[in-house]
Amino acid sequence: MACISGKNGALSVDGGTSNIAQLTAWTITQNAETIEASYMGNDWKCIKPGNLSWEGSAEAVFDTTETYPTVGAVVDLVAYEIAGTTTYSGSAIVTSIETSVGVEDMITASLSFTGDGALTTTAP
Repeated sequence: MACISGKNGALSVDGGTSNIAQLTAWTITQNAETIEASYMGNDWKCIKPGNLSWEGSAEAVFDTTETYPTVGAVVDLVAYEIAGTTTYSGSAIVTSIETSVGVEDMITASLSFTGDGALTTTAP
């Protein structure tokens, strides 16, 4: 099994036209709700799949030339592991933006988003 470095990953919030500058990390989490369908006379719970959802976050070194989306904005998100590998795309709502400043650190910008509809995963 080949290991893949994340150093060439990228994230776009405009459908892939341009990537967020100085990106340091991104995360996408896919979730499945569960519905309990247990009944009397059975010792084990019966669980069925429910709705699917996805959410994520991104972090970048703050760049004064970058135009970051605003909270509440609907974005056309595309996340790349590296060129030529798996991509994740879908419509998302920006749910939070955080700017972090430390005396011995670079200023960073973090954003969180929640998917609106399906997340499309495309493998090479």
